[in-house]
Amino acid sequence: TYQSNYEMQTLGDKPPGDMIFETCFLIVFIIELLGKIAVHKLYFFCNESMFWNIFDCILVLFSTVDQVFSYVGGSLASVSFARSLRLFKMGKILRVFRAFRFLKELRVMMNSILGSFLSLFWSIITLGMILFVFALFFMQQM
Repeated sequence: TYQSNYEMQTLGDKPPGDMIFETCFLIVFIIELLGKIAVHKLYFFCNESMFWNIFDCILVLFSTVDQVFSYVGGSLASVSFARSLRLFKMGKILRVFRAFRFLKELRVMMNSILGSFLSLFWSIITLGMILFVFALFFMQQM
C-alpha cells in the first residue's frame, strides 16, 4: 500500500528505496537459483518438480530483464512490455502453493472445511427459518 499511495501522490514515480529493495531481492533469487542449479545440475530440469524449477528460471529471467530496463531508463522497452513483466512477476505468489505439498494435515483440514460448506449453508437456512417462525409466533402473542 505504501508504494501505491506514493505512486498516486507523485504521479507514478517509484518510492526512493524501491530500486534498491528490488535489486537486493533479485540478487537473492539469482543466488538461490544458481545454487540449486549448481547442486542438481541437469537433474534440476528433469526431476519431479521440474515445472516449478522452470517457472522459477523464467521469473528470475524476466525480473532481471525488468531491472536492466529500469536502470537503463526504460527507453529500450515499451510501456506495455514493462507492465507485462511486472504482471508476470506477480506470479511469484504461485511459489507459495509449492509448500502445500508438504502440509498434508493442512490440506486435509482445508478439504474438510470446503466439504462442509454445503451443510453449513443448509444449517444456516434452517436456523433462519426457525427464528422466523418463532418471531412470527411471538409477535402474534403480543
